[in-house]
Amino acid sequence: MSAHSVGKTIAALRKAKGWTQAVLADKLGVSDKAVSKWESGAGLPEISQLPALAALFNVTIDYIMTGKSPEKETVTISKAELCAKPENRDMITQQEMQIQSALHNGIISIQELKKINNFDLIKKALYEYPIHTIEVLDKFYREKDWRKLFEFAVDNKDRVLSDAIIEQNTENIERQLLRYWQRDGLNKGEIYVSRKEILYGNRVERKQTSLKEVSDYLSRVRQRIIDELSDSFDKKKVFDELAKDYFYDELNKGNREMVIVKLCVRMEAVLKYDYHFEGNFSEMLSKFCGMFNTTDDESNNFDPYTPAMLNKLRLQRNSIVHSEKVEKPMSDDDLKWCIDYICSFK
Repeated sequence: MSAHSVGKTIAALRKAKGWTQAVLADKLGVSDKAVSKWESGAGLPEISQLPALAALFNVTIDYIMTGKSPEKETVTISKAELCAKPENRDMITQQEMQIQSALHNGIISIQELKKINNFDLIKKALYEYPIHTIEVLDKFYREKDWRKLFEFAVDNKDRVLSDAIIEQNTENIERQLLRYWQRDGLNKGEIYVSRKEILYGNRVERKQTSLKEVSDYLSRVRQRIIDELSDSFDKKKVFDELAKDYFYDELNKGNREMVIVKLCVRMEAVLKYDYHFEGNFSEMLSKFCGMFNTTDDESNNFDPYTPAMLNKLRLQRNSIVHSEKVEKPMSDDDLKWCIDYICSFK
């Protein structure tokens, strides 16, 4: 399919969602100029961006690239259940039930969503359902569904909002709707995403002055939550595969080099996901070891042994991966210390 056709497909999907190029760019973490280039045929999305585009528009990657959407390639939960092996059907049904149980008054609970052990399902739910009541109200407002807005106002005894709807004073309607964003909750029995889940940074993020600003902000919140959960699932996968028992079993088998390399893989996950360091393994480990190199009398962080051992492990790893020379191999006792220390991070 030509670049122009891919761009037209993306443009059509974007417009069907009612998004501007800037909104789509924000959701993907790219510039609006990049989206403009795709849609004009001046460029194509990176391969790594295709899964995110497909998830955003709830289509297949093949549909984005070819414009064709055969029924066989349209996978839904119900079809997944039909195609699943018998032993997997109960799991799929249970996960879908967890999604439904995480919905309260049409709002998805992030805390409950995080309990589901399926990242793709969580991401799909985050894109599909609102995470705050303001998104529901904004949808009614944009679609001019005054009846539903009026019912909401009546249910919540909001005379000011109901009067604004009757008068069709859109400026006042939007002003009143923003109040439901700027405060924590409505009726006592309602369940909303907590302030802790929504706000971050310097905790002044509820100062948006328009529904569009709120919508754009919540798009960033969604992406932040997805990124954090992605890191969490990636870390869990590494930790599950490279557990303490695994290292001791391999060491007892004499597979020292494998133990050294994979210990560094687990430590790299700690540095990346727990400490949010960036760079290659050596750069991140240097930053981590620097945390122990303080002689401040008021601090208990002075610990020359830990960074020395971790750097020794790093050098052993480099001798295996990059054929760098080292003076002597690590002893089994040193390796056991590294296993115990690195596997102490949960």
